[in-house]
Amino acid sequence: MIRNISIALICLLLLACEGQPDLDAPSPATKTHDKTLDDFKTSDWNDLSDSYTNRVRAASEADEAFQRYALSTKYGTNGDICHASMVLTTAYAEAGDEENWKKWDRKSRKDCLPDSQHWEKREESNFPKHDDRAITQDPKLKSEAAEYQEYLRVATGGARRWRLSDANSYADSYQHDLSGGTFDDRCTHAFNASSQYLEALDEANYAKWKGIQKADCTSAGDTIATRAASSGAY
Repeated sequence: MIRNISIALICLLLLACEGQPDLDAPSPATKTHDKTLDDFKTSDWNDLSDSYTNRVRAASEADEAFQRYALSTKYGTNGDICHASMVLTTAYAEAGDEENWKKWDRKSRKDCLPDSQHWEKREESNFPKHDDRAITQDPKLKSEAAEYQEYLRVATGGARRWRLSDANSYADSYQHDLSGGTFDDRCTHAFNASSQYLEALDEANYAKWKGIQKADCTSAGDTIATRAASSGAY
């Protein structure tokens, strides 16, 4: 009888332990997925107004333009700074950000002063007032707005990778120029490489190729040097 009781207790213990998690067992692998534009093929955001999507896209572009302006002021020429400042001003205008537009409109005029040939007169404009309360209050619209912003984030990352690929191609072409090209060839490829690295927000390579561009475009003389070394706008 004692033997039967012992067997019963062992069986109860085994059953109790069966449902307990094994703390030493590896956890199941977490599946990660980096979104691509293919994930958004069926999305059209029809319920969002064109005005809203245009402003959101412009605001996203303004964020990147601000980073490019910072890099241009750190490593670029007066022309680079002027061009970056004007691009940023335009992005704020298209985003309907009147406060930042006024700030950067004044700043771009000042930045472009040393390169007056690149200065463009911009008239004061009346900014339309937007009411986004419908988007913040309607769950469906709010969800579509969030998805559209995610789409822009993914698209921006893809564009940067594309720019980086182009920049690397120009850098490779420059290496070929070293064995048989002219200073004009080097200037052109260095200018294109630095421009694309700036678009890709690759600070280290932008700084490197901007330095190469300045040196080789100076040696190339006035024709390409004037375009490439003095102005990032062209």
